[in-house]
Amino acid sequence: MSKNNNNYNKDRTSLINKLSFFTIGAVSLLYLTAAILSILKIDIPAFDLVNLFQSLAIFIAMGSISVLAWKYAKTRSFFFKLLYFIFIIIVTVTIFIPVIPWI
Repeated sequence: MSKNNNNYNKDRTSLINKLSFFTIGAVSLLYLTAAILSILKIDIPAFDLVNLFQSLAIFIAMGSISVLAWKYAKTRSFFFKLLYFIFIIIVTVTIFIPVIPWI
């Protein structure tokens, strides 16, 4: 029984790591789109403290997801590791572009 329970926990952990990895991918695409729209001056929200706090909250949440996503990516090929770092860079940079007042 312990062996079955161990396999269940391993499969569950693997699924959580996989979901975290692909969540970062989806979020990075959304943020990249928002950053491009922001740079092109299309419907830019006004800079205010609320936007800054929201961005910080999202950044912190992405940090916790990033740990789980790395657990998935590190066991995969170089391509997944490269994608992981590209996703992290995109999310990190584009979280703060809309809240910087001089852009």
